[in-house]
Amino acid sequence: MSRLGGSFWRRSSSVTSAGLVLLAAGAGALLGAATTPLLARLLGRQIVLTGGAVLSALPVILMAATRNGVLALILFALSAAGVMAWNVLTMSLRQTLIPPGLFGRVQGAYRTLVWGAIPLGPVAGGAIAAAVGSGGCSRRRARCYSAARSR
Repeated sequence: MSRLGGSFWRRSSSVTSAGLVLLAAGAGALLGAATTPLLARLLGRQIVLTGGAVLSALPVILMAATRNGVLALILFALSAAGVMAWNVLTMSLRQTLIPPGLFGRVQGAYRTLVWGAIPLGPVAGGAIAAAVGSGGCSRRRARCYSAARSR
C-alpha cells in the first residue's frame, strides 16, 4: 500500500491531489451524516458524540506520521466523518434544549465563539515555530498535506 500511495502522489498533479483530498473529505462527511442517526440509536448519543470528537482529531494527528497518500486520504475521510457526527448530534441537541425564542441568539453566540477561536490555531502554530524553529513545522506540514509526494 505504501508503494502504491507513494507512487501515485509523485505522479499526480497538485490539482489532482487537491481534488482527491476534497473527495475524501466529502465522502467521509457523507458517511458520517448517513451513519450518525443509526449509531446514536444503537450506542447512545453520548458515546457517538465522544467518538465523533476523537474521530475528528485523531486521524489528523496520525496524518502527520504517514508518508502514504492513500492512508492520508482515508484518515482525512475518517476525520470528516467524525466532524459530521459531532455536528449532527450537537445541532439536534441544541434544537431540542433551547427554546425557539432564544435559539437564534444562542446559535449566534455559539458560532461567534467557534469561528472566533479559529485564528488561535495559526497564532499557536506561529508561537511554536518561533520557539522551536520553523524547519520542523514546515517538514511536518509538507508531510501532512502532500503525504508521500515528498519522497
